[in-house]
Amino acid sequence: LYQRYSQVTVQFTTTDPDQVADAFFTVCHHGMSIIDATGAYSGRRYYICQAVISSYELPDVIANVRRVDPKVIVNTLSTHSFYGSFYQQPIE
Repeated sequence: LYQRYSQVTVQFTTTDPDQVADAFFTVCHHGMSIIDATGAYSGRRYYICQAVISSYELPDVIANVRRVDPKVIVNTLSTHSFYGSFYQQPIE
């Protein structure tokens, strides 16, 4: 039950944000921000796709995104507090 209320911020660094977002949305119903980024070393264009999700959703989200983009870089951060709209699936 605790995991239901525990939240994490997940960041995906990718060259194909549409593919990552589609894979993300097939698993959960949270919003996502897509941020333009430039690699400091390579100078290549990247995108950071960021969302706050429940910790119990994390394994499925990561697996689904890595399935469509095996080169994606995944960073997770503990989220202490999140204010705003946050979808929480009803308990059945």
